[in-house]
Amino acid sequence: MGKNMKKMLRLSLLIGICSLFAACVSSPLPLSMVYGNNKGSLHVFPNKIGKKVGKTCSLMVGLSYLPFFIIGDNSVKTAADNGGITQISLVDFEQENFLFSVYSKTCIIVYGE
Repeated sequence: MGKNMKKMLRLSLLIGICSLFAACVSSPLPLSMVYGNNKGSLHVFPNKIGKKVGKTCSLMVGLSYLPFFIIGDNSVKTAADNGGITQISLVDFEQENFLFSVYSKTCIIVYGE
């Protein structure tokens, strides 16, 4: 096996090991090169999904995961209070980001009664 082939094998092994550890991170803040619009559920309760909806949002401006400032309140309690909800049945999120998350808006949406 040649010298260059050994280097390529080592590099491939290193990249493979690093990708295993990178998969451990979980966040509702994905990166996008130009524009991203992401929606999903954070927690589902066994209750029937209620008719009331509460929402709260925050704005982040910075460089990816190093924000310059974050404005807003993304707590489930605030979202529930905004919708007059006392019994939560579903918690969703919406996130919109631009240019490697230099600008990012994240909202928490709560459904219930």
